[in-house]
Amino acid sequence: MTETIYDDILNAEMLLIGIGKEVSEKQCKKEELDEAYHQLEKLLKGRNYFVLTSNTDGAVHRTKIIPMLIAAPYEEGGEEQWQSYMNWITCTLGHSLVILELGEGFEHPQLMRWPFEKMVMVNQKAKLIRVGEAFPQIPKDIGERAVSVKMNCVKFLRQLQL
Repeated sequence: MTETIYDDILNAEMLLIGIGKEVSEKQCKKEELDEAYHQLEKLLKGRNYFVLTSNTDGAVHRTKIIPMLIAAPYEEGGEEQWQSYMNWITCTLGHSLVILELGEGFEHPQLMRWPFEKMVMVNQKAKLIRVGEAFPQIPKDIGERAVSVKMNCVKFLRQLQL
């Protein structure tokens, strides 16, 4: 399955990465967190992307991911990048978009879960890949344009063989 997902990611014009609590300092050992972000850095290199996180640990800011392409609205001062995120989202309509949601769950469904599902419903060229050990379910109404992967996010990124 990860081979098909990797192909979808490679062929997408735009990537939206949602990072939830399963990829945080609270849930991961430092080595696992570093590995996850290293894999994401490789995945995003040279791509049109944006990263949205509900985490407040600041880990995403200690990476090589371009700071202007990160929105962390729950961090102190994190709402500054929200408008950049909203502008980027408006540019995705009509483009092939892959949304990779990593370990979000239901802590803040109004930030990622529900908006990501709505984006896929509206943009017929969008695909949602929801990865997580808990709550990777997807709604039936987005059908084949969504994939649920019940797996540890770090292991998932490792299996992509980036």
